[in-house]
Amino acid sequence: MEEFFHTLTLVPILKRQTMNKLTKGFLLILIVFAYSCEKKTDDQETIIFGRIVDSETGEPVKDVSIYKSTHCNGGPAHDTIFTGNKTDLDGKFEMKLNLWYANYDPPCYDFLFVQHPGYFDSPISAKRGAINECNITLVKNAYLKVHIKNATPYNSSDWIRFWIGSNGIYGDWMYNDFGINIDTTIITVALPNYTHKLYWKSVKNGITTNSNQDVYFPSGDTINYSVLY
Repeated sequence: MEEFFHTLTLVPILKRQTMNKLTKGFLLILIVFAYSCEKKTDDQETIIFGRIVDSETGEPVKDVSIYKSTHCNGGPAHDTIFTGNKTDLDGKFEMKLNLWYANYDPPCYDFLFVQHPGYFDSPISAKRGAINECNITLVKNAYLKVHIKNATPYNSSDWIRFWIGSNGIYGDWMYNDFGINIDTTIITVALPNYTHKLYWKSVKNGITTNSNQDVYFPSGDTINYSVLY
């Protein structure tokens, strides 16, 4: 587990140490090792089957839940439902369901993904109206644990915002607050085996500071990060 320590004065200072591990929570960029197959059935009915294993051990993962969700007109996913299907003791699953598609601009469509505690959500690549073999490798979550503290001297107009992004895109704010008594720790899930950019902006005694840093998040590990401003 990596630990990062930041002190925000006029120039941020960084120290690194190593530590160990933790659990759950962020869905932004999805990663998958899956493939889909062939044979036409009808336009509505879709069959999927396959096996889900752990990326590190290759062992089957049981009780993985399979969900269906809808993307429409370029908006966020909605109408997410549990299909009632989970993997068995050997990590295997098989199911028959209807996948919807509408040729709007942009189109609307159903998609499938799997979810299991401690692992990053992974999509199922399936072709509508076909029989699909989908073998998936699940990757353990990575976590970000951030300690944010307003150090003395301070005043009531002090302010900080902290967020995590990827591919140069700002993510959702993890923390946004005013005041002199800020001393909090927050935890979120991050895309594993990936370099994220951490951003923060603070106002301290009337001085505005903008900072960012690229940090690599290994799967199954926790990054400890401290911002003192």
